[in-house]
Amino acid sequence: MTPVVYIVVTLLLAGVQAGYLRLARYFGIVDRPNERSSHTDETTVRGGGILFFVAGLAAFVCTNFAGPYFFAGLTVVAAVSFMDDLRSLPVRYRLGTHVVGIALLLAKNGLIINERWVFAGLVIMGVGILNACNFMDGINGMTAFYSLVCVGTLWYWQWQLSLPGAGALLPFVFIALLIFGWVNARRGPFASRATSAARPLPSLFCCP
Repeated sequence: MTPVVYIVVTLLLAGVQAGYLRLARYFGIVDRPNERSSHTDETTVRGGGILFFVAGLAAFVCTNFAGPYFFAGLTVVAAVSFMDDLRSLPVRYRLGTHVVGIALLLAKNGLIINERWVFAGLVIMGVGILNACNFMDGINGMTAFYSLVCVGTLWYWQWQLSLPGAGALLPFVFIALLIFGWVNARRGPFASRATSAARPLPSLFCCP
């Protein structure tokens, strides 16, 4: 990837984030605080992490549509999660899409294993990771900054070992994290389920 590509992607993602914030406030896609909330402002936007899906889409296009199974799984998980941000969905729908997303991820990495119990165990582990990330939501920057450490470490590791795999995915997600983190740490949008479910998939995709 050339510096020009990174600049264009950065401008694209910054524009998407700014545009989504305006649209979300206009259409009332905001979080209503309750007794457990760390904020009292009723204008805090939900679903700001849709930015990570856009980063994945940009990587998918820039790599000539490599990894269609992974992108299909990312799309399903992000779409249903965003719908849940708009209107609460039953847990079985969210868990069902997580299972589909992880199964497609395993298929992309050639891990459709004949041993059913092993495959089921990997799916359960992956779904557990997705849901663990769902608890890392907030408006204090924690979501973005711990993800920066994770994605940055994987990106550096792949670069050092000259491993094939992620291509543009990790750097694009890293840029999205920087943009989201800057807004989120300034008490901007919630990551919400659209981010919490979709964010860990690129990291799982790039693990051996």
